[in-house]
Amino acid sequence: MLRLESKRLYYEHLEEKHFEVFYSQESDPEVMKYIRKASQDKDEARKKFNDYLSYMKLHPKLGVWAVFEKETQNQIGLGVLFHIEMKPESGRYEVGYRFNQTSWGKGYATELTHRFLQYGFNELGLKEICGTTNPDNIVSQKVLMKTGMKDMGITTEFRSGSRFFVLNRDEYHPSDD
Repeated sequence: MLRLESKRLYYEHLEEKHFEVFYSQESDPEVMKYIRKASQDKDEARKKFNDYLSYMKLHPKLGVWAVFEKETQNQIGLGVLFHIEMKPESGRYEVGYRFNQTSWGKGYATELTHRFLQYGFNELGLKEICGTTNPDNIVSQKVLMKTGMKDMGITTEFRSGSRFFVLNRDEYHPSDD
């Protein structure tokens, strides 16, 4: 299992044991508000979960991680670093995250994004990492900008209608956030 760590969090590559928390987030309308429509049932969530697992078999250093607080050992979220829309043909990579509502406002999204940028640039040698947000998700836009990503405006290329952010490796400046 691929595991990463940051100051307050650790990240485990997604496995079957993470499904129940995945489902609780996937079915929470507030958690999913700016991502996509919340899953209506376990079968719908299971399909998305299995899509992630299938992608990770083909791309073992990329994928989806269950996010845990070091202090409590609780699974609190999900982080991604993978090809945009999980389509290798895009030639681009994106970072993303979601957290349980009880974990909002603690700086975890910024911490995760910094760690995944570091992993992508320094350990995988990626040249560019992107992020997309719903145009109304101001909080996530601030996170991406705080981590050095540049707002490129509304995109029609990927997730049409989303705000698109980009950071190149040569513009990346690690942080301790």
